[in-house]
Amino acid sequence: MWRRISIVQTAVIMLGVILQLLLGNIQLAFFAFPMNVTLMVLVSVFAYYCCKTWVSGIAFSITIISIWLLLSLCLGLFPIFSGYSRSWIFVLQTLLMLFVLSSVIFRRHDFMFFIAHFGMLVAVSGGFWGACDQTSEQVLLKDNTQFLVSNKECTFLKFDKEAQVAYLLTDKSDTLTAAVNHPAYYKGRDIYPQTYNAEHNVCVLLVVFQPWKWVEYAGILLMLIWAMLVPFKIINKRRKRYV
Repeated sequence: MWRRISIVQTAVIMLGVILQLLLGNIQLAFFAFPMNVTLMVLVSVFAYYCCKTWVSGIAFSITIISIWLLLSLCLGLFPIFSGYSRSWIFVLQTLLMLFVLSSVIFRRHDFMFFIAHFGMLVAVSGGFWGACDQTSEQVLLKDNTQFLVSNKECTFLKFDKEAQVAYLLTDKSDTLTAAVNHPAYYKGRDIYPQTYNAEHNVCVLLVVFQPWKWVEYAGILLMLIWAMLVPFKIINKRRKRYV
């Protein structure tokens, strides 16, 4: 088993290195909808037909998922590695992890096992495949300046320098507040105040479109439900022992 794991993992790394040298970082626009959905379905179908093979075994699945988690932690905790999120090595490793995780889910039917692993699959899929459809736009604005968000008018009223909050007025005369960590949500877009130039009284807003973020949230919610159910399952097992 460990020989197979080593062969597969080495092949993924070598293929990633070769593609990285030949093509450079992945161009996400090429994998935007419907390409990302097509690949996601293909990975799921392939995983279904391989669910009863050694790829869904405990040793292989734990190893692949652990390697992916380690890479993800490195990307998140160390800024020096942040640029590798679009490298072929990380993308191929993520594809392998999604394939293995799907195979494991198809193989086992226990409810607690399913909700935990399916939640992880949905959350990772939302972030991974959704990155291809995510767009961001910087808008340079002065006070009382109109701009378009998803073809709808929005007015930048002012920027509060003390509270670090931008005030916006929608086409329905609703006032929105946007902070760095608390964006305003309007027409399916998240609006962040990015920078402010007090000398020229100019604010830069970042308008982000993340159509898959609700998929990520759904996956996270499933994992939270699993975490809340775990203590009840443990208590129930202990009760059965003493009955």
